Amino acid sequence: MFKLEKEVPKLKYCQELKELGYPQEGGGFYWIKFPHREDWITDYISQEVYKNYKNYGNIKIIKAPTCREMEEWLVQDFYGCFFHTAKWKDTWFVYYMDKRGDLWFPNLSKAEVEGKNEPDARAKMLIWLVKNKHISFKKEGNA
Repeated sequence: MFKLEKEVPKLKYCQELKELGYPQEGGGFYWIKFPHREDWITDYISQEVYKNYKNYGNIKIIKAPTCREMEEWLVQDFYGCFFHTAKWKDTWFVYYMDKRGDLWFPNLSKAEVEGKNEPDARAKMLIWLVKNKHISFKKEGNA
């Protein structure tokens, strides 16, 4: 059975990613807040529906990226280290490991992140990478 919480980060991480410039356009999963509801819902919307929602100022939408979408932004070769995820007991870890299998990273205690699910852990790593100026959500050619 499909469980959305195993596919996309919590709203608070998606909000922070948006504030840091994570791309919001296109189809995919979104956190959506309709004016007549108090809570946010998560749903898959197409590119066309996204454009329609965006035109209504009273509907709030925030991209809820999947693990695969976030992986496109996670640096694969970072100072000679490579991106990894691992689960131990009920916790997911995202970290970088060198080619010999040694954990290494400048200030490793802050670069290794954890979450209750894989999407949260990946989102937290993206947030860390952007805040520490290791990556930017601007694609080349986009200013």
